[in-house]
Amino acid sequence: MSSGKNYGMDKVRKKELYEACKIMGIEEGCIMIYNHTLMPDSMSEKWPAELLGQLILHQVEMYDIDTLITFDKHGVSRHINHCSIYYAIAHLSIERSLPKSCRVFVLESVNLLRKYWLLLDIPLSFLLSRYRFISANQDRSRIRSAMQKHKSQLTWYRRLYFMASRYTIINTLQQMDITDIELDLEIDD
Repeated sequence: MSSGKNYGMDKVRKKELYEACKIMGIEEGCIMIYNHTLMPDSMSEKWPAELLGQLILHQVEMYDIDTLITFDKHGVSRHINHCSIYYAIAHLSIERSLPKSCRVFVLESVNLLRKYWLLLDIPLSFLLSRYRFISANQDRSRIRSAMQKHKSQLTWYRRLYFMASRYTIINTLQQMDITDIELDLEIDD
């Protein structure tokens, strides 16, 4: 949703994104990079939900998307841009703007202990979550290769993340529900 302009890295990060997507089998024509002044790549600026929602809705309608998978309100790492994406899709859901055929799932953020339990989190994930995705070895290898194309973002803690995070092996999802969204928004207010 942004060009990755934080720290003046937008040209580098765009190039890295295209290289990573090639490894993942995503065609260049399917990649949209927005460079909107109201949506800077930032750890401190919340993106406007209505604007972001309209950009997402445009893609949903253009590609006839029937399933969206996004962050939950905690954005996995509490990155404010990730959280903004959740709230934009929540806005679309509350306004009933998404096509009826489009289901929305959110990636569940887990606490720090579970995040770095790696394989030990799999049984717990099966007990606590209805929707889960386990990466096969070849998928993890491809994801690792794609992430290595993002050299500008491969900090020591991201390298550690790839070695120990449960998100590289198992991801659990919840289907977005209007009642849950309204409760989230009420609590956040």
